[in-house]
Amino acid sequence: MTKEQQQQMTKKLGTFLRYERMQKGISIAKIAEDLSLNPSTIVSIEEGTHKTSFVTIYMITNYFSLNLANVMVAIQAY
Repeated sequence: MTKEQQQQMTKKLGTFLRYERMQKGISIAKIAEDLSLNPSTIVSIEEGTHKTSFVTIYMITNYFSLNLANVMVAIQAY
């Protein structure tokens, strides 16, 4: 995967997670507090500017009751 493809994937993931958060009416502060993350980390993930760990992505998708594999398939098709 090229660096450009990685950046596109990161951006798509962030957009997808922001959409899920907003659909559920959850604030950045709330998810950050619940997952013991810095709010700026959530913002940068949603903006696609933060390369985050697998564990953090898993925590966020699990928080939204999403299957990580399904999320990855969805953003690749996005």
